Amino acid sequence: MSMSYEKGKNSYCVFDFKSSAENNYDIANCDAEWIFFGKSDWVDDHALQNTLTKLDMEEYAGCIFSGDANHSVTDGVSVLSFFRENIAGFVFRKSALVRTGKFNEFIGDGADLEFLCRLADVVRVCWLPEREIYSGETGLNREKERSDSRELCETLAYLSCRYRNSEQMETGFDEILTIIVNDLKNRGMLQDYMDLLQKFTQNAEIYRRVIRNTAPIYIITGDDTAYGVLKDFAVQLAEAFVRQGQAVITTDGRHVPYSGVEDIEGRPLKALVGFQAPALFNDYFKGYEAPKCQFWFDDPVFFDDVFQQIEGDDRYFILCQDGYHAQHLREHYHIRNAVHFPPGGCAEAPKNVTDRDLDLVFIGTYSDPKDYYSGEEEREGFAGAYIDYMLEHPDRSYEQGVRELLAAKGIDNLSQDEYMHLLWSLANEYRYIRACFRKKVIEEIAGSGLKLHVYGESWKRYAGKGKENLILHSSLDPEGVKKVLNRAKISLNIMSWHKDGWTERVIESMLSGCVCVTDQTRCMIDKFGSQSRLDDAKEKLDGELTAAGIVRFELEEAAHLPKVIERLLEDDSLREAVARNGYEYASKNETWDVRARDMLKMLEE
Repeated sequence: MSMSYEKGKNSYCVFDFKSSAENNYDIANCDAEWIFFGKSDWVDDHALQNTLTKLDMEEYAGCIFSGDANHSVTDGVSVLSFFRENIAGFVFRKSALVRTGKFNEFIGDGADLEFLCRLADVVRVCWLPEREIYSGETGLNREKERSDSRELCETLAYLSCRYRNSEQMETGFDEILTIIVNDLKNRGMLQDYMDLLQKFTQNAEIYRRVIRNTAPIYIITGDDTAYGVLKDFAVQLAEAFVRQGQAVITTDGRHVPYSGVEDIEGRPLKALVGFQAPALFNDYFKGYEAPKCQFWFDDPVFFDDVFQQIEGDDRYFILCQDGYHAQHLREHYHIRNAVHFPPGGCAEAPKNVTDRDLDLVFIGTYSDPKDYYSGEEEREGFAGAYIDYMLEHPDRSYEQGVRELLAAKGIDNLSQDEYMHLLWSLANEYRYIRACFRKKVIEEIAGSGLKLHVYGESWKRYAGKGKENLILHSSLDPEGVKKVLNRAKISLNIMSWHKDGWTERVIESMLSGCVCVTDQTRCMIDKFGSQSRLDDAKEKLDGELTAAGIVRFELEEAAHLPKVIERLLEDDSLREAVARNGYEYASKNETWDVRARDMLKMLEE
């Protein structure tokens, strides 16, 4: 592979044409405007640059280079008419892939032909002689005709099946089909073609598997509720898919002009994706055969009516922020594809870690514990015992605490319905416990004299210790959060009781180049290893913090947080080392690009 650029315009990558999987890898790792596939060592860079300039001026999004003459390309069928042509090379705008998709990884010989048919169906494509971009006589002396193979027969059978009921059937495909049949008959391969055509026409699942490989992903982008966070997630994931070369349709019409439900009727889809989107659970979308991927952020205990609708439905993938939430869905609703799959972040180069004017920020909201439990009434019954138990065991998940308390009380005869009702009935106690520990952490930090920047109207209600040390700001949208984190030295995070996960604030903090200080979870131990307690020997702890690129604490050791934060603020070299390592880790492992790749693998398994 070689890469060349022209300043200001027409950046391009040049790749050797290989297998579909290898070609798709090259596409995903190319940031240029144009992508060329062919024989890289034959390409004349100057000639290719001139051709790209001409294509740009005439508003073409692709060009095929083969043979020694120009040909008219009107659609995919006109490309298919050259099925015997051993195509020398082709170039296309990477942006066209949002409509076409990448190379089909279920197609071998003829994968270039199948891709170019899809390309010509949706964008303007021209056909020029190969001498336009290949230098010398090397390319002109190559084998000009495709060799016979069963794989090529399979590709032609697939394309025949795809086009047979399309509009192209009325505009020339029947004539091309006759040419294909006669050609294969003369070569003694007609029976192979007919057998493969029958495989696609009689086994709908085989055909759907192939066509879905390059089909678009439909993303429900949602609205601006929750400060626009979920919509921002949808936009970021869509853009990550586009960078991968994956075809995408979003409900906000951001990438393609068609976006409504009527536009996907009858269209093959690789998947439908929502971010806690109620619509994805309605009867209309349930009727789609395509997998439905629902990102889920809240504890599913409080959404029993929602998950009963899809109980046991393997077409739903519930992508949970917390591994314990996924476990709950698998165990109680038999949703086999409920998995731990937290949101990603944007790996933009952070502001210099040494040039920051906000010492300590906290992006989360405030809830007063008294909103859920006044503390004046006597704690009675199971609910009261649950509060006491969780205040003593803050490392337990919501459901772990319930199960352990039931076992301690010798209660083992609850039916499934009774157990689920018990979980639901403890909602206020759960929120009370969560609010207590958030307030405790804030009181330890602000009460020590440290200044803490907080955001949103909810903080006007805070009346705890150190109130005078809170610096209040207005609420932030996702873009505002990124700007604040790019100014911060340290970003405090307190989980909303996620015990096997992490929130977007952790990832965004690390990717912004500030030090993230957060309460510990099981998945963090899996990712970064265990960490000493905050009151352990300074040298040992500092080495662990630097290596991990993140600072973690147990909720019960919040009293030690001020000293650790003060040391990070005073020791620039320590803080900057932690921040740099955090950015390096997150930019390689926790971005939306990584999530997009992982989702595509999950859908293909």
